[in-house]
Amino acid sequence: MNRDYVFIGISIILAYLFLFFTPYPWTGIFAAIPLFKLTVKRAALAGFFIGFSTIIIYIIYPMAPLFKLSSILGTATGMPGIVLIIIYPLIYGLTMMLSALLFSDLTKK
Repeated sequence: MNRDYVFIGISIILAYLFLFFTPYPWTGIFAAIPLFKLTVKRAALAGFFIGFSTIIIYIIYPMAPLFKLSSILGTATGMPGIVLIIIYPLIYGLTMMLSALLFSDLTKK
């Protein structure tokens, strides 16, 4: 069995646990830590796709707290809340990708 899949699985589990309990994009940094064992290219791809796959959280997560969170974040940033809902998976994916790149590159040197 390839050990890369184990680290990717751990990262997926962490990402979704963080999403359910603390729905903030910066938690993608911690969810990307297990990806340090992968090559730099695989870590970047896995980080982005795991982070971007959080778009399915909208199917599982109740809509009322989601809109409440988006309105709070919208007033804090000055952007409409619906725009934040749409770009959240992209931000989470980029956060995980950059973090995975950082951790993977640090362990290779």
